[in-house]
Amino acid sequence: MDDIVADGQEVFNTDHLDAPSAGYDLSLSRNFKPPDISQSSSNTNFRIATLNCRSLVKSADVSTRNHFIRYLRTRPLEILALQETHASTIPLQQTFHMQFQASDSLWSPHCGLVCFSDLLSFSNTKYSVCGRVISTRVTHVHGAFDPVTITVVYAPAGRRDRFTFLEELAQNGASLLPEFGSSRHILLGDLNYSYATHLSSSAPCQAPSSWLSYIDSYFIDCVTDTDCSPVATFSRGSSCSCIDYIFGTMDMFDCRVASDVTYIQPSWSDHFLVTSHFALRSPTHATILGKGVWRAHPRLASSETFQALVAHTIFTTVSTFDPHMSPQDKWDKHSL
Repeated sequence: MDDIVADGQEVFNTDHLDAPSAGYDLSLSRNFKPPDISQSSSNTNFRIATLNCRSLVKSADVSTRNHFIRYLRTRPLEILALQETHASTIPLQQTFHMQFQASDSLWSPHCGLVCFSDLLSFSNTKYSVCGRVISTRVTHVHGAFDPVTITVVYAPAGRRDRFTFLEELAQNGASLLPEFGSSRHILLGDLNYSYATHLSSSAPCQAPSSWLSYIDSYFIDCVTDTDCSPVATFSRGSSCSCIDYIFGTMDMFDCRVASDVTYIQPSWSDHFLVTSHFALRSPTHATILGKGVWRAHPRLASSETFQALVAHTIFTTVSTFDPHMSPQDKWDKHSL
């Protein structure tokens, strides 16, 4: 198959609405009301949602599209991630941009990112060749918080295509996904599999182990707490499942205020709107000591890559110490 990113390069103009038009070339309510936290000198509201919109075009009934988009743009959101957009032409992308009354937007035939805040902007944007991944940096114009990277993913519904796509993304998508140890990253979208099932040894695997390991090592589910059952995000007939997610790195998870799963009219989509609300600290407050400073991702201990990195770091650091230092001094110095 073609590389997830064309030759590992940013081959598209990412500062306007243009997006790649290549198709994927494989054989192919429970509501949690977030508290009203207003922006202060130290925290900034950052509300992001994801939805498989089942085509924004809605060619059979233009009024349906208009009502759908009007509903979405009135949600209290800073950023909306969309999948199955069918925004395959520049005129369509421009139309959606205007209908959403967006301050900024990014589009591909499969995905979209819409920004509703004049205080936020997209930059360093990258698209996968297949159009199923968009990754961008979100920056506050006044520097109210450090930049956050957003990656929207729309995985194929078919098991074989989904495995191929996710495995390729996990192994060769370095320019789209965060490297080991990266921070301030949100990954969201329609993954077309239930993440919780891989935690059960009896359930059949719905995604490649390389992808599951990647998610476990880097991200935390920002919608469903570990001691709770996931809320359905997709419903068709008598079938329902949780296949839409918002994942965040540990530092983003620690900023989470609340999450929300909102029912959507079936005439619009058979998926639900999944939202996470974060309170982002200003850069001057981000390094304040307190709860969570020494907290690590709970699954990192089982990562061989992480274990090797920790061992190497400790060995390298200790080798620089004065051999006459006491064990306590060595510990104190290493803890810094």
